[in-house]
Amino acid sequence: MTRSPYDAPIFVVGNRRSGTTMLRLMLASHPRIGIPPEAGFAVVLGWKYGRVWFRDVANLEPFLDDYFALDNAKDWELSRGDLHKALELALPCSFPTIVERIYRAYLARKFPGKPRWGDKTTGLQEHAAELAAYFPHAQFVHIVRDGRAVAASYKGVHHLAASGIESVAREWRATLATLEDLGRSLGHHRYHVLRYEDLVQYPGPTLEALCAFLGEDYAPTMLEFGAHNRNATLEPARHLGWKGKTLEAIDPSEVGRWRDELAPREVRTFERIAGDALSAFGYALETRDPWRLGQVRFLPGTLRYEFAHFARRHARMLRYRVRRGADGPGAP
Repeated sequence: MTRSPYDAPIFVVGNRRSGTTMLRLMLASHPRIGIPPEAGFAVVLGWKYGRVWFRDVANLEPFLDDYFALDNAKDWELSRGDLHKALELALPCSFPTIVERIYRAYLARKFPGKPRWGDKTTGLQEHAAELAAYFPHAQFVHIVRDGRAVAASYKGVHHLAASGIESVAREWRATLATLEDLGRSLGHHRYHVLRYEDLVQYPGPTLEALCAFLGEDYAPTMLEFGAHNRNATLEPARHLGWKGKTLEAIDPSEVGRWRDELAPREVRTFERIAGDALSAFGYALETRDPWRLGQVRFLPGTLRYEFAHFARRHARMLRYRVRRGADGPGAP
């Protein structure tokens, strides 16, 4: 198979509790791909450094101060001295080059010899447009899971358990809308969507299609991600409290389990808010004509949520652009 000519970065996107971490580990188990635990520094620090031109080592010091102040930076186990040396070799350069050099420093330590890097960070879809601009050859992989299963999964995670069914349904629906917009803007060469249910029930064919999109040969080692995680600690131990299943093999019985974990009222509520999106991705509904039934009761709240979501996204973009203009091309 023809390789990707650019060894393009790979960004895994999707709603929380949709299998994004499992997919990251599958990709990290490919002999040519390495994707670290989520750090999010490209997004977090992009607000400040996105337009900076790193001329010399004086530009690096404040950046490294900010990088190592991030909580997740410790999960990559990169020393400041080694990272400083790696970045110094790239000078003068842009922020995207700095980002790529940090990922490659991680690959050199954790996955020596692998040419492709990638990222999976919670909420990445909100910043995908910036990342697509930073890395014009990057490919985005969107994993979709039945939103009712997502809602059931939230119940088992301490920091998500308080989320009400209406909130989860609106979040899931908004995430899909955001990523569908991304897919339309990027085109089929840069954006690929797959379903969690297909991945766990038909892993071989689903991963083969994914690898074809990425320009890579399929590797059966991708199915051994649980063993790789146990042996190489691909997911930080401090996250295993809610990501313990990443140590295990694929479990097809997960599909449809939400029927035993959600009350009938919760299923009806979810479908009345997001039934149109469920149907669009091939998920059968339990409620007859739920979208029409839910319009009177839930549509006003959904519209308020989507308007607030839209406003937050565009306010971030505006602040980002204003900041870029204020910083100028050489501001540290």
